[in-house]
Parts: sequence; structure tokens; C-alpha cells
Amino acid sequence: MAASTLCKSCNSQVLSNSKKCPVCNSSISSNRFIKIVKIALVAVIAVPILSAILTAISGYEGTTYQATAKPLESDYADAKVFDYRAAALQNIPRNELIRVNGVVIQTYGKNAIRLGTKRVFGGFFEEDVYLTFSEAPQILEGDTLEIKARYQGVQIFETILKTESKVPHLHVDYYSVSKMN
Repeated sequence: MAASTLCKSCNSQVLSNSKKCPVCNSSISSNRFIKIVKIALVAVIAVPILSAILTAISGYEGTTYQATAKPLESDYADAKVFDYRAAALQNIPRNELIRVNGVVIQTYGKNAIRLGTKRVFGGFFEEDVYLTFSEAPQILEGDTLEIKARYQGVQIFETILKTESKVPHLHVDYYSVSKMN
């Protein structure tokens, strides 16, 4: 038996693939169009919401900063010195207190930078770290920083050469500029 639908004009049973109602000659295809528009609208609204929920549930470490109480600066007296390998392999507990020095390689918006922690031949840097700040820092590319931060996992971003890079992510609690650009 073929699928049927009701004509919106006269409520007669009409085959779903009909273009016009045989009783009142009203267009049936507009009903299908309206259904498609409704489904598309629901999808446009639902997909971002579901994506946000799934991201929050999955606990992916690298998309957002996990807010915890800011430690006192004196708590950093016993903080570990940054170990790039352990951080890149995610062998450091989340929110572990870390101390690190480096040079600002690139700024991202108002509250994030990429810090080079190891200078190599030609003035280039290795062992980059992605840093986020609660407030916009007063720093420029080329500044040398002393950082006190909490480990947040890894961050994936696109480089200038359009390649994907995965680097340790630290949320900065305290910083000082030891050499300005």
C-alpha cells in the first residue's frame, strides 16, 4: 500500500507522491517542502547544541580552560619546572602548578599566546606552549616571559604553514616580562 498524506485544504487522503489533491486541486508538494524546511531548521538548531553537550561530556582536554580557584603566588614556590615531553604526552595531572620561561612567538586574540621555550639554530623556537590568560596580558610578540601557570592538557591549532600542531596548554595565573621586545 502506498504512503498517503492529508490535503491541508480539504483533509482528503492523497498519495504522498501526488503533486495536487484530486478532490480540491490544491498543491501537495508544498507540504513536503514545509516538512523539509522544518527538519533543516531543527538540524541547524540542534547540531550546535548537541555538539556542545557532547564536548562537555567527553572532557576533551584542549578546547577550553577548566576553571578552578586561582592559587596564591606563594603556592608556586614548590611548583615543578616545565617538562615539555611530559606535558605533550599528557603525563602531568590537570591543574598541576608549573613554572616556565620563554619568548612570545605569536598572539591569538586578546587572551592567548604561543610561547617558545627552547631556542634553536637561526633564532627559531621548539617546544612551543599554548598559554591562555583570564584577562588580556600586556605583552608583545618577542617579549621574554616568566610564567606561573596550571597545566590544562594539550591544544591543537593550525600553524602559519596550514599544518596542525598539538602543543601543551597552560593557563597563566602570574607572569612577568623579563625582557621587552
